[in-house]
Amino acid sequence: MKFCVRIFFPALLIILTGCGSINRDEQPKAEPKPGSLEAAAIETGAIPELGRLSLAGSYELRSEIGTDRFCAVSIDEKVYRIGIVATFGPNAYCEGQGRAALSGEKVLIRLSGKGKCSLTASFDGAEIRFPGRLSEDCKSYCTPRASLAGVSLPLMEEGNDPAMRVAGRNMEKLCG
Repeated sequence: MKFCVRIFFPALLIILTGCGSINRDEQPKAEPKPGSLEAAAIETGAIPELGRLSLAGSYELRSEIGTDRFCAVSIDEKVYRIGIVATFGPNAYCEGQGRAALSGEKVLIRLSGKGKCSLTASFDGAEIRFPGRLSEDCKSYCTPRASLAGVSLPLMEEGNDPAMRVAGRNMEKLCG
């Protein structure tokens, strides 16, 4: 028995030591540099570069209760003329026009005409998202059973021309 213990334990130690070692030919691969995945996605066009975002375009979301639309026409590099329609049924909707300023992924929106409605939406280059809570001032742009809170619209077509063609609910051209 002593003979088995003398052979077994040293052999076991050698085996266990070998399990944790790394063969010099099998060195772990270097981790990619931080941001390199993002850089590759920007280069291929999978995601837009933050500094080059443009809000200009037409946005639309269709559902069984109606069609929501948003448009943005570039006035200068970061300022836009905008319009929005959010539909919640035949008699429940929001509609407004105003201006927006793009700052990174934030869109500072000010609707005008029916009162002061200011909000900060987010934009990732593919979708604009309104915040879930809005000031009371924004209710003047909506019928009693509708709200702009939480509205989210995907970009359908980039550029000023598609934005100029977006029709409103009660106005011929939402961004015209």
